[in-house]
Amino acid sequence: MPASSGRAAGVDLGEVVVYVGPRCHFVHYGLRGGELLNQVAVFGEVTSTGR
Repeated sequence: MPASSGRAAGVDLGEVVVYVGPRCHFVHYGLRGGELLNQVAVFGEVTSTGR
């Protein structure tokens, strides 16, 4: 998303931020010298074995 959008306000685009939780991870970081904000989310699936 463009860093000029309201959602990117207050985000330090010079840092990589990682949130790690049970069966989900979220990463965001700036691209193109802070012109863009990239976000990556990964969600795991709970199986019948609980893994």
